[in-house]
Formats: sequence, structure tokens, C-alpha cells
Amino acid sequence: MIFQKVSHFPNLRSPVWGRSPSVRLKKLDRLFILLESGSSAVTRRTAAKQIGEVQRLHPHELHNLLNRVIVYMNNTSWDTRIAAAQTVEAILNNVPQFHPIPGTVEDVKVNGGQLQFATFDLVNILLSSGRLMGSEGNEFDYQDDSERNSKERLMMQREIIREKLGFAKGDQFGIALEELVTLDDVRLEAAGPSDSKARLMPVEDVLSGSSGSGAVGNSATSSLSCREKNRAKRKARQSFLAGTYGRSNSTNGGGSLDSSSGEPPEKKKAKESAAESPIVYSYGPVPDATGSWGDATAWPFEAFCHKLYTDLFNPRWETRHGAATALRELFKAHSENAGKVSGMSPQAMLEAHNRWLEDAVLRLLCVLALDRFGDFVSDQVIAPVRETCAQVLGTLLKQIPQERIQSTVDILVRMMKHEEWEVRHGGLLGIKYLLVVREDLLQDILPALINDILMGLFDQEDDVGAVAAATLIPIASWLPKLLKPMEVSRIVKMLWDLLLDQDELTSAKWSQCLSLCRVCGLFLVTAPVLCVVRRFSPSRLSLKLSQMQEIPMG
Repeated sequence: MIFQKVSHFPNLRSPVWGRSPSVRLKKLDRLFILLESGSSAVTRRTAAKQIGEVQRLHPHELHNLLNRVIVYMNNTSWDTRIAAAQTVEAILNNVPQFHPIPGTVEDVKVNGGQLQFATFDLVNILLSSGRLMGSEGNEFDYQDDSERNSKERLMMQREIIREKLGFAKGDQFGIALEELVTLDDVRLEAAGPSDSKARLMPVEDVLSGSSGSGAVGNSATSSLSCREKNRAKRKARQSFLAGTYGRSNSTNGGGSLDSSSGEPPEKKKAKESAAESPIVYSYGPVPDATGSWGDATAWPFEAFCHKLYTDLFNPRWETRHGAATALRELFKAHSENAGKVSGMSPQAMLEAHNRWLEDAVLRLLCVLALDRFGDFVSDQVIAPVRETCAQVLGTLLKQIPQERIQSTVDILVRMMKHEEWEVRHGGLLGIKYLLVVREDLLQDILPALINDILMGLFDQEDDVGAVAAATLIPIASWLPKLLKPMEVSRIVKMLWDLLLDQDELTSAKWSQCLSLCRVCGLFLVTAPVLCVVRRFSPSRLSLKLSQMQEIPMG
């Protein structure tokens, strides 16, 4: 097969790319447009790689590129967010590592905003924090832009109620309808304070405690209903965007060139959004052409990381998912020296790094406990935010010392025993990735965790049981080494019993089959197997057996 060269990708090695800033900007805009409008995953992946090549050729553009990528990480399209994460990966892979210069300072300044295991209260967070749902719910609110529109809407609703009650012509019979149905009866704010969920605080305020702006903001808005708070946020956001667009238009000279370009409105809008370089987070140090960070003394990605931490608790699940995917790429590439500052002694640097890891782990655990968004793929429920945050957690747990690993395990076990199934689901996801990345600690933690994992197999929610069964798959080869033969036999019997008792269409069935294959070591069609597969329809029996026999063992 002959492949033709894709013409819409700019050649970054051409002399034009390095000579003309205006031409270079146009080519870069085209690459960012492809992240959203690319016709296939291959096209978007290629655009991401070429943006990473831009970072390699122009190291000083680091934070400019990251600022532009963040906009695409908040996109409602799954493919666009994945392409944005691939772009972050390509950019960071072309950024040199930051190595702080050691000194003699022994004192480690503790950041007041950092979370610590010693003061972390999971029960209080679950009781006081609002849940992270699919969205903030603003799409269901009335857009009350003026008092006049509000009065007209209330009058219209009162007339509708009159018609429903059969009193549309009540004035003819001397009935005072104004007293029967008043404006207060249809005023939306009347139902706001009665909602018990309106008393829940944002998780950022709960984590910050009673100090700082979180407490001030809470006291100032405690007298407002949930709907009034949302309206205030919406108006503040609209005024901010209006000011931003006004400044950009005045800077760009009114955009007279766009009106004469003759391009379709969709293309013009895409180009304008790509040409804008929004400042989403404050800039930081950048490397030079030699790979040096110059006068930088602290981790150069601190501002970028802080922005992603904020987005982790955004009401929109797309924003949370995009932030988690970006954090995964950031921590994989550049978390080795996070939290360290030049001038510290090696021991102080290690302690500062461990404190930074501790804070990051606890923030991810909060998302695992509070996220409530789930989606359906085929016949199985997926939780993209919790799954991605668990992957980020596994990336960090590679670097955490053993004593802090035990603190993490304790929190995850408490989550696995919580009454809300989403919390149990998040706890099992964290355990699954912990056991995968820390095989060096399996001898210490697996015997203590195995009973809690097995209890998850019998959870009333199929999705929790599916994760519990999937947790056994990567560690199945360790079970005969770390557990007694009777315990391994008990696990095998439990998996067989689950296959017999549950319907083949449950979401946990396939994970349980995989776990059983791993534990047994090989798949043999014996009498117990025939008892199970007899429940499958004949048309699906051969397919399932062939799929199971192809599973690699060991």
C-alpha cells in the first residue's frame, strides 16, 4: 500500500519555520486546530508530536504552549482531551530535567496549603464536601439577566398555574386570583435554602480548613441559596470574559482583516480561538538551548501543577478528566525533583519532595472519594475520572517511602468499607494500581489486603465486583508465593462460585473469568467448567472458550 504525504502538517525542519515569526505562528495555529478538528486519532497524534517538536526547537515557548494546551484539556470531546494529553506528553518529553543545586540549608519550610496524612480526615471530607458530579447544573437554570425578564417569567408561570387549576376565567366570578396564586408561590429561590445539599461546601474550602480565603468566602456566601451562588458565579464569569474579549479586541485592532478574508465562519472562529494565547496560569522559568534552567531555584512546573490541582475539583467531569490526564503525563516525566529548592541540603530536599508527594496523593484520594460521574461503554460502567486519578496515584506511589505507603493503604481500606459504592469503587481502583506499581512491597501489604479485596468480589454493585476481580489479575502469580495453599484454594472456589451464581451479562463476569484463568495458571475444560459454560448460549460458547484460551498465563 502506498501512503501519500499528509499536506496539512507543517514541515518544522524547513528554514521558514525558524526565520519568520508570523509564518511560524500560523503553522503552530494549524497544529492546535488539528487537536480538535483532526479527522482521525492518527492525525491528532501527529499534530501532538509536532507541537512537541516545536518545544524542542524553541525551549523558551514552554509555558506558552502549555497555556494553550490547557484550553483543549477542558474540551467536551473525549478525543480532543486525549489529544491534548498526548500534546502535554510530547512537550514534556522535550523539556530537560530540573536539577536543584544542593546547599547547606536544613530547615524545610512547610507550605500551609499542603495536605498531610497526620491531619487528613476522610470522614469529615465525605460529610462536608459537595460531590463531584457530571456538571455544575447551570444548564438547567433560568438565565435571569434582568429584573424585568424575571418578573415577566414569574407572571407567565402564574398564568400557567391558573390554567392548570381551572381558574383561567376566575375574574368573571369574583375570585381574587392574585391572592390564590401569588408571585411567591412560583419564585424559584423559595426552594433553594430547604435543600440539604446546599449546605455542603466545595471540597477546596474543606481542605483549606478555617484559614485563608476559603473560610472568608464561605462566611460571605453562607446566607445565599445554592441557586443564588450559581447566579453570582455565572455573572462574575460573564463579566470576566467580557473584559478579556474587550482587551483582546482592542489589542488586535478590531479584527478588520477577518471581515475581508472571505473564509467560512466556522474556520474563522477556529482560527481566532487558536490564535488567542490565553494566560491560564502564571508563567514560570524556561530552559535555554543548552538544557539549563538558568536562575531557577524551584520546580519550574509548580504553577502549571497548581492549575491542574484546581481543575481536579471542577464541577464539570470533562475538566476533571482533562486535568487528571495532564497530571499523569507531568508526573511521569518531571515529578522526580518536585518540591525541591536549590540551596537545601540533600536530606532537606528529600523531606520537601516527600511532603510534596504526600500532598499530591491526598488530593487524588479526595477525587477518588468524591467523584460520582459514571458512563456506559457497551454493557459496562466506566468511571473515567476515578480511573485516571487512580493511574496518577500509581505513578506517584512509585516514589513514596514505605511508611507513607502504609498511610495511603489505610485510607484506601477505609474507602473500600464505606457505605457509598462510588467510594468503595475508588478505593479498589487505588488498591489495584498500588499493587501493580509496588511489587517490592507485596510481601508486606498483600496478606493484609486480600480479605478486603475478596469482600469486594461479593459487593452488591457489579462495578465494584468487577474492579475487585480485576485487582487480582496482575497479582495472581504472587498468590501462591505469599499466601497459604488453603487460602489460594479458597480464592479459586470463590471465583467458581461467582461464575455459577451470576448472570453472564453482568459487568463483573469477564473480570472474574480473567482472574480465575490467572489464578489457575491454565484453562482446562473440566467438569466444573462445563457446569459454568452450560449457561452460555451455544453460539457464544466457542467464542468465550477461544478468548479464554488465548489469555497469557503467569
